[in-house]
Amino acid sequence: MEKVLLLNPPAKNLYLRDYFCSSLSKAGYCWQPIDFLVISGLLKNNYEVFVLDCIAEKLSFSNSLNIINKISPDILIFLSSTLSYKEDFDFVRKISAKKIFGIGEIFLGNTKEILKENSFINGTILDFTNSRLKDFIEKPENFGNVLYFEETKSFSYPVPLYEKFPLKKYNYPLHLFNPYASVLTTYGCPFKCHFCNSGSLGFKLRNAENILEELFYVRKKLNIKQIFIKDMTFLSNREHSLEILRQIIKNKLGIVFNCYTRVELLDEEIIYYLKKSGCHLIQLGIEHIDKEFLKKFGKNIDLEKIKKVVKLLKEYKIKFGMHFIFGLPGDTKDSIKKILDFVKNAQPDYVSFNIFYPRVASVLENCIPEENSELKKYVNFAYLKYYVSFRYIFRRIMTLKTLYELRNLLYSAFSLLKNIII
Repeated sequence: MEKVLLLNPPAKNLYLRDYFCSSLSKAGYCWQPIDFLVISGLLKNNYEVFVLDCIAEKLSFSNSLNIINKISPDILIFLSSTLSYKEDFDFVRKISAKKIFGIGEIFLGNTKEILKENSFINGTILDFTNSRLKDFIEKPENFGNVLYFEETKSFSYPVPLYEKFPLKKYNYPLHLFNPYASVLTTYGCPFKCHFCNSGSLGFKLRNAENILEELFYVRKKLNIKQIFIKDMTFLSNREHSLEILRQIIKNKLGIVFNCYTRVELLDEEIIYYLKKSGCHLIQLGIEHIDKEFLKKFGKNIDLEKIKKVVKLLKEYKIKFGMHFIFGLPGDTKDSIKKILDFVKNAQPDYVSFNIFYPRVASVLENCIPEENSELKKYVNFAYLKYYVSFRYIFRRIMTLKTLYELRNLLYSAFSLLKNIII
């Protein structure tokens, strides 16, 4: 068998590169690259698969290169991002392999130009769930050197090679147990928010039986209880998601899980099934609280709906996180202050304040944001004001359920403070 190496390259910073979404870890968290989990399943029967996650392992450039040379891969598939692609490309150029393929947000825009300018890359994968991945690797020229979205309503993939990943090296805020498993129930996103590129990926549902097969494997074979549903937007297809939740309940899998979703997809029936099936944390993409402002950017959220959902989540004792974007075109200090006042009243268990940056393949891709050092300071102040408060600390301590959750809380707090100070 030929050897395939799945490489998350080393870097000076804690980059999160997977699923075509580039970011820097704010609080020391580092999650499993879902791209590579899926690819490991798709290729395991035809190749000898190796995984080297230099970010999770915190490997230096020289140590990473030594390990790669010992593996001596025939085929290299590497992750990259808009934040790190220059150093990623420089590093990968040093690796000897028959074929090299890239995957990541940087390849979504000007794909052909990037491949032309970097001829050492034989092709790029823009749909890591594509069932023709093996064919593409064998003869990328037959696909124009780009593996695009597979036009199908449903997809599936074999159980990933979890054992090949450094599972204990990954962590995520508010998880109850470690290690955990990352599972897809859908690919892409059906929504078209202007500041996000997820809607440009295409959208398809994963076969429910295939999902259950993976859940049974990680729970019964690997004894992993914590699941991260890594969908861009879980619950985006109501009936499909309900079927999965009902199957989890019916089969008494005994898992706990967290997910990302949107406020308008939640109601009491869905929240009931989420709770009963083991959901302990929901991350909500709120972005802003001004309905008319958000409507301009393709997201229609009503403040009253947000308040209603928050109330229900608290009643069902499901922890929730909120994500906001500061600095969108037309945003003001006054509107940001209103967001902070709202957060103070809503009291989420986790909050993420993000400064707008145009994403590749999004509607706002060519929007040039103003360099605003004052806004960065304001975001840091907002973090400190929210997290370093007696009210938040007391509430978090009183709701702790496991020893790991406590350790994870302390680690995240230390990492966040460190990043703010630096």
